[in-house]
Amino acid sequence: MWLYILVFILLLFAFLLIMPINLKASYKGSGLVSVRYLFFKIQLYPQKIKKDKKSKTKSKGEATKDISDEKKPKEKLSVKIREISDGISLIANAANRLLKHIKIKRFYLNINIGSPDAAATAIEYGAVSAALYPVCGFIFSQCKVDKKRFNANINARYDLEESSAEIKADISVTLISAIAIAILTLFKYILKIMDNNKESEIIKGGAVK
Repeated sequence: MWLYILVFILLLFAFLLIMPINLKASYKGSGLVSVRYLFFKIQLYPQKIKKDKKSKTKSKGEATKDISDEKKPKEKLSVKIREISDGISLIANAANRLLKHIKIKRFYLNINIGSPDAAATAIEYGAVSAALYPVCGFIFSQCKVDKKRFNANINARYDLEESSAEIKADISVTLISAIAIAILTLFKYILKIMDNNKESEIIKGGAVK
């Protein structure tokens, strides 16, 4: 009897490992990221804030803080794209052999670069293109992609006052592949931090001498 139970547990465990995790991400003014596994769905971003009775009344200090936050200059789109591409590069370098297990069911990207200054628009367009197109090309060549549902466009719009971006992605990966990618990425990240610390110690030692 115990043998049947053991076999059932092993089969169930194997079934859970090969079942896909579906990641959906979208951005148009604000981002939305959710993960679905079997019957479970989790919204990763933005996180749902629990309502609290005490939080209904804001103090004057919090109100002035909100106003100061609104006055902060907007971060350039090229900077955000660069941060995203750096993160994707880290994952890709750590889990190069496992990328074939990632399925890109749908990928839609449309970025309009615009600003009051034509020269600034051209510079921003070049920066975004340099950061984004290599990443898209890498994903297209390394992952399983539905070519009919993969679209990436970057446009220089000199008639617009500010830049805008719209992104929609539907990605699927098995649980065992996701665990392996996460472990490899974490290991690669730790090694990178250790190398950076060693370099900083060498530089400090040389400066002291």
